[in-house]
Amino acid sequence: RAPVASFALRLMTDVKKNERKEIFRFLKEEGAMLFYFSRTDCAHCHAMKDILDFVAEESGLPIYNASLDDKCIKGFEGEFCKTGDIAVEPARALKVDLVPALFL
Repeated sequence: RAPVASFALRLMTDVKKNERKEIFRFLKEEGAMLFYFSRTDCAHCHAMKDILDFVAEESGLPIYNASLDDKCIKGFEGEFCKTGDIAVEPARALKVDLVPALFL
């Protein structure tokens, strides 16, 4: 009935000592991913690419660029670039008003 609540409960009980690697491993096993909301006219969005690469490497989680203006940040090609309604509708639901924004 409340998948977010049960997910959080399982995370709390299954992950010993809340170690970062264990948390990321658990999240990856559960199919977690990160969505990076951006716009092409956002200098900060472009500047975050190296940090996002580091986060992807450290976490093992895929990062998808959800572009709010139909053009992804350089380095997010193919399946990792989401544009149009598939990017804009989740941004509305999550009330993303400012970019860059990263969501699990």
